[in-house]
Amino acid sequence: MADQKKTPTAVETLARLAISVTLWLVTFLFTTLRLASHHDNTAIRILLVAVGIGGFLPWIHLCGKAILAEDEFSQRIHFLAIAITFALTVIGSYACDFLHRAGFIPQLPVSGLWMVMGVVWWISILATARYYR
Repeated sequence: MADQKKTPTAVETLARLAISVTLWLVTFLFTTLRLASHHDNTAIRILLVAVGIGGFLPWIHLCGKAILAEDEFSQRIHFLAIAITFALTVIGSYACDFLHRAGFIPQLPVSGLWMVMGVVWWISILATARYYR
């Protein structure tokens, strides 16, 4: 008899996502605070960058696994939401770049871009799901 892998329940998946977001938050705050004080040591800066990026990767991995565990219809909703998010983020970042070059707004940090993408993705999922109802 073949061994079957146990599929995590929705609650287990949400718990894993919450833990991964907490890990990201801790590594982000730690890295941000430490990078401000270690301007001269290249090795420490490289290590801090690796820690900051490494804390974010589990969330990306778990989101992908959660989407792949869903049925084809839900995956299609996520695909459309990601496409909408990509398009709106490109338009927004392009507009912000021109507004900055024209002197209307200050230069915006790129690290905040993923937060905008997350919010737009969430709104796109709600809108796409509502469209298909």
